[in-house]
Parts: sequence; structure tokens; C-alpha cells
Amino acid sequence: MKVTHLKIKNILGIEEAEIVMNPTGVTCISGSNGSGKTSRLEAVKSLFDGGYDATLIRNGAESGEVVMVLDDNTKIRKTLKVNGRPDLKVSGPDGLKSKIPPKTFLDMLVDNFSVDPVRFMLAKPKERVEILLQAVPLKVTPDHIKAITGKVVTEDDCEGHALQVLDTIRTQIYNERTGINSRAEEKQKYAEGILKDLPEQDADVVSNELTQKYERQTEIIQVLEKLKDEIGTTLESEKKDIEESATRHIESLDEQIAGLQQKINALQLDRQTRKAGVENQILQARQKANDLFAARKQPLDEEIATLASTIARLEQVSSELERGSALRETSRKNAEEADLLKQQSSDLTKAIQEIDKLKADLANQIPIPGLQVINEGKQPDLFMDGVPFDRLNKASQVNIALRVAKLRAGDLPLILMDNAECLDRESFAAFEAAAKETGLQFLVTRVTDGPLRVN
Repeated sequence: MKVTHLKIKNILGIEEAEIVMNPTGVTCISGSNGSGKTSRLEAVKSLFDGGYDATLIRNGAESGEVVMVLDDNTKIRKTLKVNGRPDLKVSGPDGLKSKIPPKTFLDMLVDNFSVDPVRFMLAKPKERVEILLQAVPLKVTPDHIKAITGKVVTEDDCEGHALQVLDTIRTQIYNERTGINSRAEEKQKYAEGILKDLPEQDADVVSNELTQKYERQTEIIQVLEKLKDEIGTTLESEKKDIEESATRHIESLDEQIAGLQQKINALQLDRQTRKAGVENQILQARQKANDLFAARKQPLDEEIATLASTIARLEQVSSELERGSALRETSRKNAEEADLLKQQSSDLTKAIQEIDKLKADLANQIPIPGLQVINEGKQPDLFMDGVPFDRLNKASQVNIALRVAKLRAGDLPLILMDNAECLDRESFAAFEAAAKETGLQFLVTRVTDGPLRVN
């Protein structure tokens, strides 16, 4: 279905005008600024606008009218009134009123009427992507997402175009993986750092050596105690023998003193001398015992001192090993947690790969070979064979814009374009040639020198 001509009356600055449409390709309204180009385009747009704007009516007129005639003689007429609601009518090829409500009829014809290739070319990357995706609606379900990623999502999460939904989920998974990788690296470094500072001694070997030293220390103490007891016993025995012998001798002397009074002084002197000698013998015996004890005790003291030093060192090592054992357990747990996080990261990487694969499969459903939607940076953009849209030459941009326009064209393939002067002469010529190949009809405005022309 094509438009054969348009009639405009009392709309904006137009008193009356008619536009004869080329069956295919471009119908260009050209002229200088203020010559009425945009007014004609706005008049046509108002035919499809469901709202009402009384400012479209030409100053001084009571009403305005736009009529579109199709190639089967169907007529679509919209009348705007200064006072009253707009009137939209559709008459069929036979001239009779259509049985289908006018608004419904228009909606059936122009499902995506607003596509403007120039607007598409000048749009920001995000808007350009949205225009394309609206032309190729694709969906994914929560079950599909769960099957490829293991993630549980809701119906609300899957609202929107499949490629955008997948991009959002991919970003979430990517961010989650980044956090997991960071935690895994921290735990791995912590586990390795703990082991780096721990002593290399074997805990069992040190424990056995420490036990042996404790046992030897106990043996030596027991030997010293026994030796001390033995020497003490010997000393006490000798002391007792000396004292008993001295006592007997003194008693004998006392008897002699009693019997020999006259010799008392001499005997008393002898008694004192002998007593002093006994005490000296006892002192010598005690000194001998002490010397013997000291001689036998010295090497044992030295060994005890050595053992004490060794035990102190081993106790420190044992304490460090005990602490090290706890730290090794901490290191092991951190290493295990790091491995678990790495596995989770690996699973997320697989999920991202599955999403990318699904995106690629879905992108293949876009009927423009080589055209992809890629998230590079903060905003998605269109790429043709790996080249960003904005870096393509004008001819390539025009070609893509026209193909997108064709994707979104309804049963009435009419495309309205304003400001086509943004295309230079060469690009506009390329646009006209490519537009004709699409089979669509384009109503285009373009600023040129001279009076208004339609051709």
C-alpha cells in the first residue's frame, strides 16, 4: 500500500497545498528557511497524531484539513476545528465509510510510523539502539535465564528487549564475579602470607625433643635429691659416730676426772683440746661432704642450666608451633575459601559466556547482517562488522538507517524526515539511491536556496 498524494488546507502557514508522492523512494520538499517545508511535514504528522493541537490551524481560519490518498483510492481525512474536537474519517476504495474505526485503521497501517532515518543517524547511541530493538522485538524468560546462568530472576527482571535484559543480567554477573575474584585474591594472599612467616620445624619432632629434655631434667633432679640424701645420710652417720665416740671418751674422762681430782686441770684441758679436735674433725667431715657434694653437683648443675636453656627455647618453639598450627588451619581454610570463590568465579564466567552466546544467537535474528548491539563503556551502541556506528562513513550510516526504517515500517511504508540538509550533497544522493531500493516512500524536507519545491 502506497500514498499517491496528500492535500493540506489551512494548516500552519499553508493556505492550500498538494503533494504528489513518488511511488518509491524520496519525495523531497526543498526551499529556503521559512518557505513552508516543515509546515507541510508537520501537517502530515498531525494526521497520525492522536492528540489535538489547535495551534496547527492557520491564523484566521475556522478549521484545517489534511487528506491522504492511497493507491487503492482509500482516503484518510483529518479535520481540525478551532472550536470542537478533531474529526478523523476513513473512506474505502468504493468511497464508503470504512467499517473499521479510523484510529484503529491508522494504527494497523503505521505500527511504527515515527522512524526517521536522519533522526536515527543523529541520535545518541542509547536512543539508536532502542530504535533498532523496537524494530526487532525479542524476549527471554526467567526459565531461560536460569537454564543458562543458574540465576533465579523474576518476570519483571525479564521485562524489555531480550538483548537489553541480557546486558543487564550480564553486568550484574560480571560485577558479582569481580567482587568474588577480589575476595578470592585477598584470601589466597592471606593464606600464603600466613605460611610465609611460620617456622619450618616439624611440630612432632620438637614436641618429642622437648619431652625428652623434660624427662632428663627430672632424672637429674632426682639424682641430685638422691645424692643430697645419700651425702646427708653419710654425714649424719659420721657425725653420729664421731659424737658417740666423743661422748664415750668424754664420759671416760669424766670418770677419770672424778677419780683423779688432782689431775682435773690437766684432764679438763685435755677434754677441751679433744673436744676442739672432735669439733674440728666434724667440721672437716662436713667440709669434705660439702666438697664432695659440690664436686658431684657441678656437672649436674651445668647440665640443668643447659637443659633449662634448651627447654626454654623448645617451649618458645612449641608455643610458636602451637600458634603456627592454628595459623596453618586458618591458612588452609582461607585457601579452601579462595578455591571455592575461584570455582564460583569460574561458574560466573561460564554464565557470562552463555549469555554472550545467547546474545549472539539473538543478534543473528536482527535481519541486518553484521549489525550488532554491543555494550562498550557505559552505553550500548550499534556496531557494523565490529566498527562503531559513528565511525562508519555516511553511506554506510545511511544504508543502516534505511534498513532499520524498513524493519519498522508498517503496512503503509511512509517515512517522514525533517532536516535532511544534515546530509551533504554526495550523502543525500546516496540516500536517494538507497531509499529507492527499500521500496519505502520518504517525505523529506531539505533546506536549499530558492523557492519551495516538491519533487
